[in-house]
Amino acid sequence: KAENTHVYNCIIANNFADGVKLWGDGSKIENCLIYGRGDGDAQTTPWSPIVISTEKKNARFEILSVTVDDFVRNNYLMHVQYDYPTTAVTLVVRNTIFCGRGPESPIFIAGSVKLTMEHNLFYMPNSAFVLVYGDETYDSSQIEQLGAGNIYGDPLFVSPAFGTQGDYHLQAGSPAIDAGTSNGVPDFDLDGGKRPVGSGYDIGAYEYGSTPGEVKPPLTTFPPSPSPTGGPSLSPTPTRGPTSEPQPSGKRSMLFGLVAAIVIIAILASVFLIKRGPTKQREISSVDERIRKLDEALREGRISEETYWELRRKYEKGKK
Repeated sequence: KAENTHVYNCIIANNFADGVKLWGDGSKIENCLIYGRGDGDAQTTPWSPIVISTEKKNARFEILSVTVDDFVRNNYLMHVQYDYPTTAVTLVVRNTIFCGRGPESPIFIAGSVKLTMEHNLFYMPNSAFVLVYGDETYDSSQIEQLGAGNIYGDPLFVSPAFGTQGDYHLQAGSPAIDAGTSNGVPDFDLDGGKRPVGSGYDIGAYEYGSTPGEVKPPLTTFPPSPSPTGGPSLSPTPTRGPTSEPQPSGKRSMLFGLVAAIVIIAILASVFLIKRGPTKQREISSVDERIRKLDEALREGRISEETYWELRRKYEKGKK
């Protein structure tokens, strides 16, 4: 549930439950492929490929150059603020393919969401409508009303799959080719290939005709966390220079610890024996005194021989 979560250059395939779930402000999904919700089980499920859900007002989320494909029926392909429909958030969706091949699997977006949805491709051939936004529903003929460049049609994946490995590169003639925008989206695809190839960016995680590995994806770096307000700034611990004494190896450290443990045990044992010695001596003296009195009682006829031997054996047992 961390803020600024960045799900980046990933394939999320055949999950049993949700594909990607975002809670924190500033989070995004970028250059990702998400498919196979339900892990091969086509029964109705409460899970969705993409879930955005937060109690934080005015949180911001982005979905950029993502491919989503699913086969499960009777649930949302993506739902945004379903559990918090009155909490206002911002959602930006660009260059993303939403393909829900299962019956009745539209997208849900709460009416409180400030939505920017541009240059996306939708395909829900077995659903009555494509998207629910607040109180409004949008079918395949109305999807362009959501924003510039939104289109409807079969994305023509090479080999869509459910419960197995799929190939979600685009085939020639796909409506996603050259239909995307360059606004705020990555300039390489999920294969590390260059974008754009042709007259424009493609919609989805893969650029048609790109060369895998041609562009090395940049490393994601995060700024250091600031020191707490009013607190001291911690300086990094200085490292030892080349003239420092060598540190003990792992084996030497273990040996040192073992010797130290033996010494400690020996000291504790000595203390115990020192304390135990006088105590044990006092216990022996007490037993001898009891036996002496027992002898007197037998001589004076105050106890029987049977009782005498029974008690003596008991006392002598405690003396050992």
